[in-house]
Parts: sequence; structure tokens; C-alpha cells
Amino acid sequence: MDFSEPSEAVQIKKALDDFIEQEVAPLESEYDEFLGADYEKHIVDDEHRQVPEYRNIVEQIRQKSVEAGFYGMTMPEEVGGGDVDILTRAIVGEHMANRPPGFHSAIFGGAGGPTPILLACDEAQREEYLEPLMDGEITTCFALTEPGHGSDAHHMDTRAEKDGDEWVINGQKVYITNGPYADFTMVFARTSGEDGDLEGITCFLVDDDNPGFEVGTIHRAMGMTPARTPNSSSTTAASVTSRYSARSDRGSRPR
Repeated sequence: MDFSEPSEAVQIKKALDDFIEQEVAPLESEYDEFLGADYEKHIVDDEHRQVPEYRNIVEQIRQKSVEAGFYGMTMPEEVGGGDVDILTRAIVGEHMANRPPGFHSAIFGGAGGPTPILLACDEAQREEYLEPLMDGEITTCFALTEPGHGSDAHHMDTRAEKDGDEWVINGQKVYITNGPYADFTMVFARTSGEDGDLEGITCFLVDDDNPGFEVGTIHRAMGMTPARTPNSSSTTAASVTSRYSARSDRGSRPR
């Protein structure tokens, strides 16, 4: 059995090291207050929201990563990705995790970046959401977890009902990474069936300015940079506590 690393993984690791040295390290030197012992005092404000200066650094790195071909590299080539396989991505991820803390965590986009879920979008949805996401122009978040069920998706309380050409979604999501900053949210809601059913759950794409969507409390979390975990209520979810009582016509078929 051959345990050697795939040649593509070796090449990507070398390219990433060069990219970090040329593009990321200068930003780390310029904004060292965000990496020092008291970094938390600088990264977030009194409401635990990341400050504009830090968000700007993340966006700069995201754009540079898109240009270099690292952003969304596991996505298919047909949507602008690199079609990198899972093993190679895992090796690259381990390589990055072994680096000292720094801004390089923004290179791949994390929970706010491209996701295979959006490959199920129709052409109109791809143009509105997937394409600008791949270009690093917008970010997203994955809104599944709820206060009463954690990630027990089959028993979620969030419901969506059809009203004419729209869906009305009511529910609450919590611990949604990137929620306060996402331009749109992937909100999961039951559209048919009973609690516990494996089918009847739909993913809705909800814009951050959709009427009824609200990002609530941003909870402090452990980590190098405070992860945003809000509570949300509306047709979307965020990285906080978010409430949903909103309308959307952007849903995929029930799964």
C-alpha cells in the first residue's frame, strides 16, 4: 500500500506556503494587534461583532485567495472550482492547521465559503448565489442547529409553508458560524412530513435583508478568533441566535 502524498497535495502545500509568505504575512505584520496576547480586545467590539478593520483583512485575503485559485478549490471545475479530491484537501488542511495562528484561516472561506450543497441550485440560483460566492464577492452560512434540538435535523421545529408563490418560514436557529456577516443563509425547514421523518426537509436561500430575518445575540466562543454564533429568527439563520418569520421564493426541493 502506498502511503505517499499525492503529487497534487505536495504542489498545493508549496503554493500555499508561498502565497502566505507573499500575501498574508505582510498583513499579519501590519495588523499585529489582531494576533497578540490581547487580540480579543481588538478583533471584536462590545457586542462581540468583529470590527470593520478585521473584516476588511478577511475580505482582502479572500479576494487574493480567489485570484490564486485556493478559494473553493474542492468545488467542480464547471462552477469555477479546482476539483481537488477529498484526500488532497484533507492533507492540505492538516498542513495549514500545523501553522501558527494567523490570518491564513481566511484562505478557504470556512463556513462562509463555497459548499457542494449549492450545486443543487437551478441556473437562476447559481447566477444569484453560487457564482458570486465562488468569486468571493459574498459569503453564506449554514443554518441547521436549533435551541431545542442541536443538529438533530429530523426533529427540527422550523417550519415552512407555501403561500402563493412564496414560502413563509418560522423558526429559530442558533450557533450559526458567520451568521452576522453572511449575505445569504442556507436555512433548513420542514416543509412536509412529521417529526423524525427522513424526508420533507428543504434548504432555503435567504438574503440577509429579507423581511422577517433577525440576527440576535452574538455569543462569545472559544478559538483564535471569536466564532460568531448568533440566535436567529426568520427565513434565515446566522452565527448567533436568529429568529425567522420571513418569506422566501428561493427553496430547493424537499429532501
